[in-house]
Amino acid sequence: MKSIFTSFFFTLAIVLWAQNVTIPDANFKNALLTHDPVIDTNSDGEIQVSEAEAFTGTLVFENANISDLTGLEAFLNVNAMYCAQNQFTSMPISSMPNLLLIVAWDNQLESLDVSQNPLLFRIDVGGNNISELDVTNNPALIELSIGDNVIGNLDLSNNPLLERFYSTNGNTHTFLDFSSNPVLNTLIVQNLEDLQFINIQNGNTAGIVNLNLTVLSALGCVRVDPEVVGNIPDSWVYDEGTNFSADCTMGTDDLKESEIRIYPNHTQNQFFIDSNENLKQIEIFSFSGEKIMTKNELNNQPINVSNLNTGTFIIRMKTDSGKVFTQKLIIQ
Repeated sequence: MKSIFTSFFFTLAIVLWAQNVTIPDANFKNALLTHDPVIDTNSDGEIQVSEAEAFTGTLVFENANISDLTGLEAFLNVNAMYCAQNQFTSMPISSMPNLLLIVAWDNQLESLDVSQNPLLFRIDVGGNNISELDVTNNPALIELSIGDNVIGNLDLSNNPLLERFYSTNGNTHTFLDFSSNPVLNTLIVQNLEDLQFINIQNGNTAGIVNLNLTVLSALGCVRVDPEVVGNIPDSWVYDEGTNFSADCTMGTDDLKESEIRIYPNHTQNQFFIDSNENLKQIEIFSFSGEKIMTKNELNNQPINVSNLNTGTFIIRMKTDSGKVFTQKLIIQ
């Protein structure tokens, strides 16, 4: 009887070991079967569970017209993935604790869960449809590239090794805080209409050698280390009029609950400003970042904009106490 049970479990183990991975997307299956280095080591035209688990290298399947990554979860020991320019909407990578790198730009990703990938040092997912991204469980992260998504605010406080950050076109951050990223050396942030505040006061602001902050029409202030104020590096690129300060008063609390209200914010000729504080100056910018108008003496009077073309504008308001607020104005 013991021999029968031993034989049964041995047979069961062989069956499980030889089980094929279910891969419904024909293009994905073909990419795996023709992969270099070889995954289908027994050349039977299938990917066994054992073959997937045995693969410890880099998966490469770029521009392969793949719309479904079902089966990827079987690759438990992959350390890197290059899968740009496909059409998949999700990426099942939670079963890959050894994953170091993801390059998946120009797909149709709607979400990305990297909470089970603590060793990730590079995430490049630009050109997708991601609205939220949590990187608080990725302490090894060095590079984060998220341009051309619809991602809101990020918590980067658990990424002390972050060196490079890229966010452009479409993302909906209202603030970006790099105060916990002291080795940051590259910061590319462009064409974000909602971004109002950036904090790069991290004890090493001057170490950011590659900085581009352009077409940020709502940006009120960039907080920097005190020694950088008045000594902005020549290599930095930024919109004319960008406010660099060591003590920006427009922090996250100000962004959540503004003390200033514009009414009506859809107007043809004029608008009013309701403020708890005295206003020192207002500036009106086009959405391309061009300064259209400056007014220094307000005296609670309506602001005449009848000479401006129709469109959406950004109003930047400075108070006597030094606070800076920005709001949108639509001229009809």
